Amino acid sequence: MKIHIQNPYQDVIWGHWGAYLAQLHCHSNAGDGNERYTDVIEEHYKAGYDVLAMAEHGVVCRGWVGRPNYLPVMQWAQQKINKGHGPPVRGLTLERFDEITQGTDRNGHGMTRVPHAIEQNPVSLNKAHVVSWFADWGSAWWGGSWDYTNAVRGVHRAGGVSVIAHPADTCGFRKPPLSEAFAGKNAYYIWKIQRLLEKYPSLLGIEIPEAADRKLWDILLSHLGPTGRNITAIQTSDLHKFDRIMRGYTWMMMPENKPEHLRPCLESGAVLAGGCFIEKKEEIDRWKRVLPNYKFKMEHAWWADQSAAKPMVIDIQIDGSTMSIAHENALGVQWISGGEQVCMGDSIDLAAVHAAGKLGCYVRAELLGEGGLLCTQAFLLRYDGMPAPTLTPKSFFDWGYIPAILRIIFFWPAGKLTDWLHHVIYKKEA
Repeated sequence: MKIHIQNPYQDVIWGHWGAYLAQLHCHSNAGDGNERYTDVIEEHYKAGYDVLAMAEHGVVCRGWVGRPNYLPVMQWAQQKINKGHGPPVRGLTLERFDEITQGTDRNGHGMTRVPHAIEQNPVSLNKAHVVSWFADWGSAWWGGSWDYTNAVRGVHRAGGVSVIAHPADTCGFRKPPLSEAFAGKNAYYIWKIQRLLEKYPSLLGIEIPEAADRKLWDILLSHLGPTGRNITAIQTSDLHKFDRIMRGYTWMMMPENKPEHLRPCLESGAVLAGGCFIEKKEEIDRWKRVLPNYKFKMEHAWWADQSAAKPMVIDIQIDGSTMSIAHENALGVQWISGGEQVCMGDSIDLAAVHAAGKLGCYVRAELLGEGGLLCTQAFLLRYDGMPAPTLTPKSFFDWGYIPAILRIIFFWPAGKLTDWLHHVIYKKEA
């Protein structure tokens, strides 16, 4: 049986391209973070990051120099609540910006700024947030964030790309058991996100910091994979304090660490999602099968040794229906298809998995090492008899529309006034 494999890393020249450490979602005192703006940049630089996106709530990042872009009133209110550092917010000097981006005090190892980063929607009790880049547009209307649609649509129309931020956190699936996440009546949250993936190609995928996020990723892949729609997964720290600086990160596979390579890398899915913990008994049990001699101290959680080297993919080879991963600093590898563990080890024979009746419409790999968890992107599959797509029901209605409409009615004047004043005070980035 012939199996066609869609490889998101097909253009990567392993051994020649670089793996650049990226933080695509973090905060400072320009938003609801507890650390000073310039300190956040400096600490990521010290930690070895190659790429940084300052994605504040409702505030487009138009630069790191001088007086950074931020909403003074919102920032003041958020900092009063958080008891963090209040205004004023100051950026880097031009001289320091040049040093950081060129890496003059880091052996030429510069750190690249992601243009126009923003976590859409102001801070609110409802956390339907969207992280976007490359579009000078923000959904900063006051009154809370109850739906993803306005942000995703706005970014798409403005020419940017986006991901859904911390979906499991938003949907309230932090507590065990994992089997209940997105099941039964909770399937509402699947359709809430999936219909946007179906409609907007600029919505690249989701963040996967937690076990329930990875479950949602597998569900979305199973539903949309047969249509040829891949869903990119990234890891971020969502940093508010420095103790989270290495909690989640994304490796970007690029020929060079230059701004012009950032967007093509994200759009092609040539990234690896890394984090420092796994959780839920179901995830631990999977890894116990892969690593029967490894001592897991807890039944429901595992944390990486932050001082240990992080697991890394150094090559991916595809030969017919066989896929192989070369890696370093990993204790073991597992392969996931249809949300289930279908193979263990550095290689997988897709034909054999299919013969065993376990092959879905995609396969992805996870690596675990003392330094953390690493997820490849999904490899979409096409073969005779593969599962059919599961599209969003036509009868689906997003109840988030109702409070969203009320928000617009009651807060539209304040939102438009704030937006107008903001653009008067802060010039757009050249």
